[in-house]
Amino acid sequence: MSTASCYVWVHEAGALPKRARKRTGPNRKHTQAQKDEFFTVLERFGSVTEAARQLGLSKDTCHNWDKAAGIRSVRVTRGKREEFFRLRGPGSADGKQQRRCADVQHRHR
Repeated sequence: MSTASCYVWVHEAGALPKRARKRTGPNRKHTQAQKDEFFTVLERFGSVTEAARQLGLSKDTCHNWDKAAGIRSVRVTRGKREEFFRLRGPGSADGKQQRRCADVQHRHR
């Protein structure tokens, strides 16, 4: 006798409440108005993550909309990249220490 059969019998008998199954498909349909509002907020903030946060939407969903629309958000680096390259330029002794001083995160792509 399989374990799955036992669980079915227990649930049919009402001995245990049935737990909700995880959904494999999309959990929610979004209206065109929500998408339009997202793109309006995206224009204002320039960041998909920030726009999603402002609207209470999933950032993954918003990144998918962004990708489907062919739009890429601009990431504001606040000069950290320029500082990194300045410190890594000719004559730099210890790149790791200099990155730490500049508060630059090294990203692997």
